[in-house]
Amino acid sequence: PIGGTAQVASVRVVATTPRLELMRGSNDFTATDAGVFLKRSGVTVLSQQVSGNGIAQTATGSNGVLFLGNDGTVGRTEHATYDRALATEGAAFTDAGVAIDHPRFDLTSNGFFADFAEQKVTFEQPVTKTKE
Repeated sequence: PIGGTAQVASVRVVATTPRLELMRGSNDFTATDAGVFLKRSGVTVLSQQVSGNGIAQTATGSNGVLFLGNDGTVGRTEHATYDRALATEGAAFTDAGVAIDHPRFDLTSNGFFADFAEQKVTFEQPVTKTKE
């Protein structure tokens, strides 16, 4: 954490970036080559560019967003947004199209909505191909 200490057990999210710009008056931020590790699910999300607002607890990854699941799942989309105000623990979504490579199937979709509290992802018009 910036400017303090935390018990490892209480850490829920770890974020990294080589460059972070925070606008003091508005709490808007931008980051490049950013990564977020969600400890509870073991998921990592990477994006070339991220912009958002710390007070509103929103962030949008753009220029390619990569999802790395703890089960070998790899997901890709051009952009995705996280909004803490959606659902109990926030939600992520996109309408930019999604490609998922899972060990047992491939999935393409027009978009998704992921509810973090429910640990549920809804895909828009998904097409799934099972693997042998």
